[in-house]
Amino acid sequence: MTNNFADNFCIREDYVSRTDALTFVPDSQEYWTPSRIRRAGTYQYYVYARIKQILEQRPSSSFLDVGCGYPTKIVQLIQPVTSNITLIDQPSMKSTIENAFPKFRFVSMNLEQPLNTLEKCFDCICVSDVVEHLLNPNPLMRFIHDLSKPDGIIFISTPERDMQRGRNCLYSPQREHVREWTAAEFAEYVRQFGFRILEHHSLPRGRLFRLEEKLLPLIGNIYKKRYLSCQLVVCKLG
Repeated sequence: MTNNFADNFCIREDYVSRTDALTFVPDSQEYWTPSRIRRAGTYQYYVYARIKQILEQRPSSSFLDVGCGYPTKIVQLIQPVTSNITLIDQPSMKSTIENAFPKFRFVSMNLEQPLNTLEKCFDCICVSDVVEHLLNPNPLMRFIHDLSKPDGIIFISTPERDMQRGRNCLYSPQREHVREWTAAEFAEYVRQFGFRILEHHSLPRGRLFRLEEKLLPLIGNIYKKRYLSCQLVVCKLG
């Protein structure tokens, strides 16, 4: 099944999105095994590293992570910079977060139908590799728009389809992903919601060895799937 361009979230019209989503985890205690927790500290590491760099220039900022998962990277990179941290994820994460990370404020929410019950806006909002999991990410994009302060900074990451799958891939073979965008498609999609893109990065999906980090300018374009398949937009309102 194909959709026209307007209905396909700015993705090419012959791209086939999934018609169901695997986003709900009924028991987070069972899901977050030690191996998954370890991986949570590596995937999108450089997204949070960039957030840390910007937060260091904006002391005492309020930070919101939407679809936080197990917040290992927040403890490692964000908590040393600001203590004003709010996390949002599905209701099954509530006990896990509150027991393991009592200093963080946690809000349960269905990200397919997010409701603004927070009664505040934020200096910094992170949505790291969430939108590709949603059947309809439009409500989430409007939600984070409404939660940003006028001078707030929003970080949104998602896989870059051409880097991850190769050119002309028309579906995601990863079962948990409903759809994936190229960099050009995602930039257009983000702008539709009134965001002004300040930076658009191609980053490694996971944390690299130190030698790989040093050699990244040389080897990144050779092994794009490993080194450049996570795209990050840094944006502001308007």
